[in-house]
Amino acid sequence: MNKKVDTFSFNGLEIPYYHLQYDGEFYQYLRLKNRYLADGTRINSYFANETIKQIKSLEPFDKAFMTIIHYFPDNRSRDLDNNYYKPIIDSIRKARIIEDDSWQNVSLLTLGDLADKEKIEVYVTPHEYAIEFLFTLVPEKFNVALKDMVKIIKK
Repeated sequence: MNKKVDTFSFNGLEIPYYHLQYDGEFYQYLRLKNRYLADGTRINSYFANETIKQIKSLEPFDKAFMTIIHYFPDNRSRDLDNNYYKPIIDSIRKARIIEDDSWQNVSLLTLGDLADKEKIEVYVTPHEYAIEFLFTLVPEKFNVALKDMVKIIKK
């Protein structure tokens, strides 16, 4: 599934972003920092190959805001902070979407949600448009909480 850099409109601006999706049961492997998936594939290789497949044209970001949404098929309790998303972030860096994944250049947001099957979606946007991205593209159920936070901040 090759695609060009997507854009979203906000106040008359066309803002570029990447949307990547990884289908599969990754929780047990990311949580344990296991280097191999069940089929013997190195986890780093899997994410690198899947990332490259999804990128057709490249518009790298110097500073980026990365949103990782990990979807699960049930409501079982899982701690996102125990997951090791490094293979995904490194794959995005190696694909040259971002030049450097240091704290000075990348901010991260991780969210969890329900879906029919486990999958991970990653959005990468220019850092200066993080708030616009959150209000425009993140699923509506997360936007409700964000809008409430903004109301509190403005008081």
